[in-house]
Amino acid sequence: MKTAVIFLLAATVALFLWGAGMQFQRNRDMTRTDQSAYMDYAKKSLTVPFGFVPSRNYMPLYPAVMSWFYREADSDAEYFERGKLVNIGIALLTLALFYGVLLRNNHRWDATVAVSVAALSMAVFKAPCFQPEMLFFGISFLMFVAQLHLILRPSWQAAAIAGILSGFAYLTKGSVPPMIALTILCLVGRSVENLLRRRASRTGLNPATVRPGLGKAPWVAAIVFSAALLITVSPFLRASKQMYGRWICENNAYFFWCDSWTECQALMASVGQEQGLYRTPSSELPGPITYWRTHSLGDAGARIAEGCRRLYQQHIQWGYGYAKFIMVYAVCLAFIAYQRRKDVRTWLAGDGHKWAALYSCGLFAGFLLLCTWYTAIDNSRRFTLVLFYPALYLSVKGLTAAVNADVEWNLFGSKLKASAVSSIVLLLLLQYVIFEFFYRVQFMDGTY
Repeated sequence: MKTAVIFLLAATVALFLWGAGMQFQRNRDMTRTDQSAYMDYAKKSLTVPFGFVPSRNYMPLYPAVMSWFYREADSDAEYFERGKLVNIGIALLTLALFYGVLLRNNHRWDATVAVSVAALSMAVFKAPCFQPEMLFFGISFLMFVAQLHLILRPSWQAAAIAGILSGFAYLTKGSVPPMIALTILCLVGRSVENLLRRRASRTGLNPATVRPGLGKAPWVAAIVFSAALLITVSPFLRASKQMYGRWICENNAYFFWCDSWTECQALMASVGQEQGLYRTPSSELPGPITYWRTHSLGDAGARIAEGCRRLYQQHIQWGYGYAKFIMVYAVCLAFIAYQRRKDVRTWLAGDGHKWAALYSCGLFAGFLLLCTWYTAIDNSRRFTLVLFYPALYLSVKGLTAAVNADVEWNLFGSKLKASAVSSIVLLLLLQYVIFEFFYRVQFMDGTY
């Protein structure tokens, strides 16, 4: 098995570098999909304090990192080429971090197959782009793991780590507040549940429960998590307050309630572009109240239905190839979970497990719903791909639990070991490499 792991990793690295080279040559238009905007932001980051670049369309962490690689003598073309090389390095680093996390308490072969899928069906396309996605995918994945661990085993130390990582994720891309809110809600839910259990134990309805120490109380963890988050993002928030009089300046909060990108552009033109947007009273801008005044439930349902169709097209019909692997993992694990549903119910009864399951299900369902709604404004794949690493991580965790329990499952009349799932995925990956990979990396646009 060790030889197979080494061979698969070596083949994956070789194919990734070749594919990234093909995408590097294909990505020649720096004006495509915000790349030139991030270049300009990175240059401005050299001359102003962190967070004080006036634009709030883009978050400051990625431009700050890329500013380290800018030279005053660089032309735009030279800086663009260097930036793409740096981003390939960032992609390799995030894949290494992803693999390292997968190796903790999981089987090496399952982790190796999963990281190969991540590298060849997604990361290779996003790597040679002057965009923050690969950095964001890496940080947001660490944030996801830290938040999940915090919900399972609350402590002030875990809360501080999760809060800091959530802050860094927010400073990279502004799409993490739903994940932050969901984490706090789950911690509050655990606190309420513990309180109800203690009250029931006093009345003799339930056995007495052991009260955790203050440092491990979920409500304390929620406070520490929020404090660590706010401290991490405070330089950026203070800069927004000084420049615009608001702590939070986020144009997507208003774009979200528009019906099209054309409407967003008209909004920006009417208020004097970005700086005018943040100085306009919120009551005069698009929001949930104004939306429901002018739209019906039928309008919202039609928008969601159209969004589902667009997500299907972007990720399954026209995607890089990653969707099929997630579907195979999901179907196989669903078969196993159904056939071992008693074991699943026993696991859910464990301390904090149902809250971890609620967090995971809420994250995927909620984020997909938000992306479905937002496709009316921008139908880019990069918004939804933030879920790719967490989906693979949960798949490997589920496989590890099934393999450790020596689970056998029936697939169309055939009895298989749980370890066979990675073999099925590997066969699919081999088919993908032979028949799809070489064409896709040469002709598909990885910036979108």
